[in-house]
Order: sequence, then structure tokens, then C-alpha cells
Amino acid sequence: MGASEVHLSSALKKLNFVERNNEVSSEKRLCFCELYLTDIFYSPIEEEKLGYVEINEVQNIPWNEKYQCICRACKQYFHVDAREYHYTWFEWTKK
Repeated sequence: MGASEVHLSSALKKLNFVERNNEVSSEKRLCFCELYLTDIFYSPIEEEKLGYVEINEVQNIPWNEKYQCICRACKQYFHVDAREYHYTWFEWTKK
């Protein structure tokens, strides 16, 4: 899959998520942070700037920064590894 296809797939995933969430009652809706687990393009730094997460800790390890974050909406904690190949990408896992 080419780079532009990956970005298109990411955008479509986000739109489908929002559409599905709008079709269920509010008590059954998933938090937007669930998308972090399915997509490598969510930067914790950008998500913090947008007000979605708070970065609690940053570990600057050579070749790999690690972040500890919390979702501001649902209070879920995440561990995020910044990785690099042709571009920087992020691996999110729930703590």
C-alpha cells in the first residue's frame, strides 16, 4: 500500500468511526481515543495540542521516544512509542 493510500485509509477509518458512533446511543459510544490503537499517524504531541490527551511523561531514548499519556475525555492511560522508518509513526497501547 502506497503512502497516499495509507493516509486515505486512515481518513476513511476516522469517518467510519464517527458515523458508527453517531448511530448508537450516547452510553454505548466509544471514545475517540480508540482510534489511536488502529492508526500509526496519531502523534501524542499533536493530540495534546488539540486538547485530546495530556502527556504525563516523555522518555528520550536514542532512536525511540516514549510517551505516557492520558485521554482527557475518558481518562484511559496510554503508552506510546515513537518509531521511524521513512517517516515518524506511533504505536499506542493501553496501560
